[in-house]
Amino acid sequence: MEALLQECREYLLITGRRVSFEYILLAGLNDRPQHAEELARHLRGFQSHVNLIPYNPIAEVDYKRPRRESVEAFAQRLRDRYITTSVRYSRGLEADAACGQLRARKA
Repeated sequence: MEALLQECREYLLITGRRVSFEYILLAGLNDRPQHAEELARHLRGFQSHVNLIPYNPIAEVDYKRPRRESVEAFAQRLRDRYITTSVRYSRGLEADAACGQLRARKA
């Protein structure tokens, strides 16, 4: 992880462009306040953007989607630590048509 972050810092120095991170939130696995704190510690000190993506459940996998309140609390914890953050909410969850769900369907 540290090697990757060092490469990201070097990219920023060379290009002047911020680094974007996609962070998939899995209920009970990486969506807790301590996970937000850890992520903020890793990203402190350089220009970046975190795009939080609540997991889109599929039948073949036991991971769960976090509650909206948990997602918003995670995002706010990052923002409170001056980490630029957005949340990508998927459409089509109810019809199993959100990103990653259609891939799992068999014809």
